[in-house]
Amino acid sequence: MIFNELTAAPAAMAHTPADTPHISPAKNALSDRNPPRIRRKVWATDGCAAFLGSSPYRYVVSQCDRQAVGFVGQSAEAPIAGHFNESTTSQPMGGHLEGQVVTGELIKLPADQLLNKFGSGNHKPGSGSAAALIGLLACKLLQTVVSLTNGRDQYQGVVPQLTLANQDILNGIEPKLVSALQSDSEQFERVIQARRLRDAEEDRNKRRALSERALEELRKATDIPIEIAEVCLTLAEKALIVFDLGFKAARGDSGVALSSALAAASGSLSIVYLNLSRFKGSDWAVKTRKRADVQSAKLSSLQMELATRIDQLREAVVHRESLA
Repeated sequence: MIFNELTAAPAAMAHTPADTPHISPAKNALSDRNPPRIRRKVWATDGCAAFLGSSPYRYVVSQCDRQAVGFVGQSAEAPIAGHFNESTTSQPMGGHLEGQVVTGELIKLPADQLLNKFGSGNHKPGSGSAAALIGLLACKLLQTVVSLTNGRDQYQGVVPQLTLANQDILNGIEPKLVSALQSDSEQFERVIQARRLRDAEEDRNKRRALSERALEELRKATDIPIEIAEVCLTLAEKALIVFDLGFKAARGDSGVALSSALAAASGSLSIVYLNLSRFKGSDWAVKTRKRADVQSAKLSSLQMELATRIDQLREAVVHRESLA
């Protein structure tokens, strides 16, 4: 989606209240102010804002109609109103990336708005962020089971093990997944920027250099899901502890947590292998593939552990049926 003639001179700036739910499209919003305009093309996505070159003005895009809806701030430090707090950038111009990325925290969005972003058809947030989010859901389910277990007399002997597992989740795993949820979205945006620059370049030598740059950004983007996979496999190991030792009546929660952690890990590994297909066997690519292979083997083992526990639940049901 491209908008033209969006930037305006500072003297003509008029602020839009941060809590305004919707105003007219950009051409109407600007017509009342009649500011001098600088003709530019701007790439924008749902719920995003962009700084255009040296201009401090921000534009947001309505999730409903995808139209530019006006100014929401005058400086890089000013927050973006409501759910319009994701980042975007201007279309590459002049042979280099132009546009300062404005970062908003996905984790702070209301659930419905975050889910809508994943289903909006844009390239971000994408699969890596989705895997991190699934892992975070697993973290929270496990924390619930530990809380439900604490204080019950019959579980006093396993409290130390559950407490240690919970601390590892709270202090180590969860912060890493929160960070990955955001960083994956931001890094893949850089990949897209680099690819747009490459595709827009007509000079063969410059295009080759830009292709290398795009691959370098993809390399960085691949490092994130492989770390998500590693973290979520560790999370799955914690989930096994909670499933086996925690409150038996909450094994639905711990079972979903275990399944989710493994789903996040397997999904992340699929991203890694897909990205590696773009590289031609470089030292980094081979090393990363071997790293992913180790995780894939660990994933298979943990998936068997999950299947075993599901079978145990089923066998308990069959046993009760035989007593009826």
